[in-house]
Amino acid sequence: EGEIEQLKVSVKAHNLSLEFVKPKTFPTLNIDETKTRQVIMNFLDNAIYYTPVGGKIRVELTALDKTVEYKVIDNGLGVP
Repeated sequence: EGEIEQLKVSVKAHNLSLEFVKPKTFPTLNIDETKTRQVIMNFLDNAIYYTPVGGKIRVELTALDKTVEYKVIDNGLGVP
């Protein structure tokens, strides 16, 4: 949530909409927080940069048994 909050100004400046969907409960994860934050920011920065003005970005976190699935969905150029 902290990374998404940091990028709201950039999202607004690019005239984009951002939706964040997260699970009600979140499993305890044993991860490197700094590297995880970096990955989250890289995906979101790319979505902001490559999504056309007026576009939509959706961030989804899905809690699985022992992990979490992270998705960034946008209507930008995409990766072939």
